[in-house]
Amino acid sequence: MAKNTNLNVSPYFDDFDELKNYNRVLFKPGYPVQARELTTSQSIVQNQIEKLGHYFFKEGSVVIPGGTTYDSIYDCVRIDPVHLTLPVSAYTKVLVDNNIKIKGETTGVTATVINRLTISDSIDKFDTLYIKYNSSGTDGITKTFQDGENLITLSDINYSSTKVEANGTFAKCIETGSTKTGASVSINEGLYYIRGFFVHVPKSTVILDQYTNRPSYKIGLAITEEIVQATSVNSDLYDNAQGFANESAPGADRFSVSAKLSKKLLTDPEDKNFVELIRIENGIIKKFDPSTDPKFNLFEDALAKRTYEESGNYYVRPFSIDIRESLNNRINNRGLYFENQLTQNTNTPSDDIYCLQMSAGKAYVNGYRIAKEYSSAVDVLKPRTKKDQENKSLPIKVGNVLKVNNQYGVPNLGFTNSTQYAIDLLDRRLVKRGGSGANQNEWIKDANAEVIGKARVYDWSRLSKNDIGGSAYDFELRLLDVQGYTKLTVTPAFGTVAAANAFVEGKYSGASGYIVTSANGQTSAKLQDVKGQFQVN
Repeated sequence: MAKNTNLNVSPYFDDFDELKNYNRVLFKPGYPVQARELTTSQSIVQNQIEKLGHYFFKEGSVVIPGGTTYDSIYDCVRIDPVHLTLPVSAYTKVLVDNNIKIKGETTGVTATVINRLTISDSIDKFDTLYIKYNSSGTDGITKTFQDGENLITLSDINYSSTKVEANGTFAKCIETGSTKTGASVSINEGLYYIRGFFVHVPKSTVILDQYTNRPSYKIGLAITEEIVQATSVNSDLYDNAQGFANESAPGADRFSVSAKLSKKLLTDPEDKNFVELIRIENGIIKKFDPSTDPKFNLFEDALAKRTYEESGNYYVRPFSIDIRESLNNRINNRGLYFENQLTQNTNTPSDDIYCLQMSAGKAYVNGYRIAKEYSSAVDVLKPRTKKDQENKSLPIKVGNVLKVNNQYGVPNLGFTNSTQYAIDLLDRRLVKRGGSGANQNEWIKDANAEVIGKARVYDWSRLSKNDIGGSAYDFELRLLDVQGYTKLTVTPAFGTVAAANAFVEGKYSGASGYIVTSANGQTSAKLQDVKGQFQVN
């Protein structure tokens, strides 16, 4: 894509026309050099560079990374505007520029300052420091600064003719709601192919939502074309032949193409002056271009042709598809969404819709690299037509069958609920007893093993000899009533009512279950016969 700015106007008169095939400007002795000819000679060279660049790179492609990063945990602390009679906005930029570490005077929590907002920039009108926490407090538990506590700088803060000494207080957290979590996107310094030019993009960060972290934006590069003239602001365009700017001798103007990281609402129309890199909806990444790999143009077609002829179609990381219910009934249907949510396709989840969820993956199709970095789901209406088939026989396999060996002893068989017929299911393999006794090779329970479920045995039969021990046999173990336990963690600890077989019900979710063994005075319990899905809090 060529530049949009028309330079064939006064006073530049750049009348370059590639259809005329003028490849050089030939200056002659005795003839005056025209400004038009000097400008046109640059356009000829630029046109050649643009054609070469267009063969290799697509518009907006990174040339030299570069790289973008989405930070959904962009912590911040809001501070009073004045501290010890000094406006904090006068020196908070120094903290950001030097990545100064700070500490909570009360909590002992430490953090590094990475960004800031002044009162005029903040939507809630607070001076704000964006930070990355380094360590928890002196109590080993507190992880964030507290409301109303003083903040200490761990390095000197030098600004203007004033200095805040290291280990001195420089700010105070506001009294209520001082800590928040926002979201941001950052881009590293890199070179991008834009409008036929190789444009330098500086390292920068754009804050998406200042105090919440479920943003919905398009993030990318905003492109600006401008003509820069010699002014007091751009004093470098004055004659400096003597080593300094001569303000009575303004020089030639400059044409500039720049790109800056910025955000746009999802509802904003397409903009030819905007190169989209990332798209986020409600905090979930829908499109992500890390800007670390160039996006080739015609050159990629040549590479794809060679790759396809050599290797055909293949995958590097396979794509998997999982069919899920759209509406989660909070019992056992594995639905993706709850009643108050919308699907990725902005539909209301219901029993009439199922979701085809595709995982991330990478493949080469016709030689072209197809990379999908995140899972996504597509809504599909369930088929509701049916056809009856009568008097048809269907084979049914009942129960759970396991093939086992290296057994010691025989399990009790039975269909009653008595515990003598139950076996424990562990979270890890058995271990050998060891030692030098007669039972040193016996398989026993690991001391660190945790019981995660139970089952009952209704049949135990011997199969033919296996190939492992020669004289050993494989056995078939048939199970019924296989139950996995649900581990529930609470705070504060359970009271005396959490005895074995006590009934537990979630206040908001309605999920329920029975405690396996007494959890009196404990912060966790194992539940069996669980129905539904417990919620956080």
